[in-house]
This record gives sequence, C-alpha cells and structure tokens, in this order.
Amino acid sequence: MYETKHTALAGRLKNAIRKGTYTGKLPGVHALAAEYGVNFKTMNKAVNALVNEGLLITRKGEGRFVASSPDGVRAGVIALLVRTEGHLFSDLAAGLVRHAQARGMTAMVMDAPTFDGSRAATARLREHKAGALITDIASEAARDFVEQHGREFRHVVVLGRHGGNLTCPVSRVHADAHHGMRTATTRLLDAGRRNVALMHYEWVYGTDGYEHTEHGLTVEGYRSALRSRRIAKRQRFMWVTSDDDSNERALRSLFADEATRPDGLVTYMDSRAVWACRILADLGLRVPEDVAVIGYNNTPWCELVQPRLTSVSVKEDELARLAVAKAAEAQPVLEDVVVTPELVVRESCGTAGGAPGGRARRGSRKRR
Repeated sequence: MYETKHTALAGRLKNAIRKGTYTGKLPGVHALAAEYGVNFKTMNKAVNALVNEGLLITRKGEGRFVASSPDGVRAGVIALLVRTEGHLFSDLAAGLVRHAQARGMTAMVMDAPTFDGSRAATARLREHKAGALITDIASEAARDFVEQHGREFRHVVVLGRHGGNLTCPVSRVHADAHHGMRTATTRLLDAGRRNVALMHYEWVYGTDGYEHTEHGLTVEGYRSALRSRRIAKRQRFMWVTSDDDSNERALRSLFADEATRPDGLVTYMDSRAVWACRILADLGLRVPEDVAVIGYNNTPWCELVQPRLTSVSVKEDELARLAVAKAAEAQPVLEDVVVTPELVVRESCGTAGGAPGGRARRGSRKRR
C-alpha cells in the first residue's frame, strides 16, 4: 500500500510517543515541523491523523495533548469517584463532567457512597486507564481505593478535606469552611443578634487532626465570629444525629425557654435549616423576626421556602472547574486550592441586601 509523506510522519510521531519522547502537551505544529524538517501542512496532517486515532486529544485554547502514555494510561480520561445524590453533589458531579468535556476530555462517573471496594467495582474503576482521579472520599471503600490504587493515576484530586491522613500524594480543592461559617455568623451579629446557635452534625470520628477537617473548621469559624465580639461564652450547639425524633426534641428544647433561647441559628446544610424553620413555626416563633436563620450550600431549597433562606454558597461550579483544571495538568503540581464561599442574602436573616460583613470575598486562592 502506498504510504504518503504525512502517514509516514505520523508513524514516526507515534513511535516517539510510545518511547516517551512526548508526554503531556505536544509541542506546537510549527515547532514539530522544524524539528522533523518538514513543512507545516505535512506536519499538521500527521498530527491530525493521530488525533483521529485517539492517540492525541485537542483541548480548546490549550493545544494538543498525548492521550495515552506508554503504560496505557490515558490523559484524556478522568475517573470521578464522587457523591451524585442531593442538590449540591449532583450539581458538583454535573459540573465536573461539563468542565471535563469542555476540555475535550472524557469523564467516567462512579457514585462514591455505593462504591463497595469489591474486586468487580475496583476493576470497573481501573479498566478505563484514566489519567486522573477526582474523588470526595465519601466512604471508607473510596478512601481505601485511593490508598491502594491512587499511584496508578498521574494525578489524584480530592474534593474537600476528607482523608487528611492519606499517604498517597494528592491535590485538594475545597471551599474555605472556616470563612463560610464565620461570614454567616458575623452577618447575624451585625444585624444585632447576640445569642446565635450553631446546628451541625455530630462528630464521631475521633479527635486526630479534627481541627483540619471541614467539621472542625466550620465550628471554629462560628467560634471565631463570637470571639471577635467578645461573646465567646454565649456559644450554643445543637448536634444532629441519625435519630430524627431525638433531633426534634433537641431543637425544641434549645428554643423552649424564652429567657435563654437563641435569636439566631446557623446550620451546616440548607435542608436542616428548612427543617428548623418548620419546627420554629410550630413553636410559635417567627423567622426572621424572632429567630434569624442561615443555611449552607445555597441549594434550590433556599428559593422554595418562605421566607426565602439566606445561605452560604460554596461555589460548586468553581470547585468543579478548578478540580478538572488540576486533573488536566500535563505536569501535575501537588497543592491545596481553596475557594472562598459567599453569603447569598435573602429574607430569613432579617433583610435582603448588602449589610456590613454580609458578603464573602469573591475568588479563589492557592496554597502550595
């Protein structure tokens, strides 16, 4: 069969890729043409032939990248081991897929809570030879998978601060939980509330490294806001457990005494804030006149209730964009990427609009 000049050139490029001469981002067509002593048109045809074969991928605005390494790992595929249920996590998972596709990459999704770590489940996650793994480590099985197989990926990106004692090298992308809760609490203090309580889930995972977990940072954000007003002794907590009847009794007890009941409540998730508003109404307490309430994650719940719920947005689309950007790096750099949450003010905290301390700073920052 007659072999054209560009097909022969494509074969030379393919051999160079297999030998590891090119990894990550491919040099530009002009640079390759000069290196191989051919004209631009011939080199461009050769490169496009490898794109058509799937050996190279094109990322809009960035150039062409090697899709497969000599060991078969494909840079153009990202494995997602993440939670997919609930407003926040379904939006985050969808954002990860959308941003991967925008870069010309393929995203394969596996729901973290249902991942059981079995041989079959592990094989399904490994069979696509993904170049990167993005996970929120939402289960012990997911954490074990990262520890046992994380080094098979070029880069592992963890969403959130779970699994702080991993031995596998990872990058992290997460929202600043301390800033988010401090901003929410400060909003209520600025509005004149002086007895603000925090509702959070019960921590049952031990104290080792607790201050660096999202739970620990959230609690400290609340406490630091009170300390800044010299009212640290007024901190009040309601710890949510898996027993809904017990939770309701605890909330009713917290607000039972008119002399000591909180006039503000910050919560760790919007659905719990909506639930609290229902119980408060049953107790004859008005939101926000008697108790100002703020949720967390800025899910659709906030617009579906009356009064509409003020909430902390963790900017899930920004989290997804940054996580995919980290996973797509041709030369991975291990780092912490932190997104600054923002308070979205609605009627449940008193007045909608910008009050002092009401909105978090926009943007994100990186920690090396």
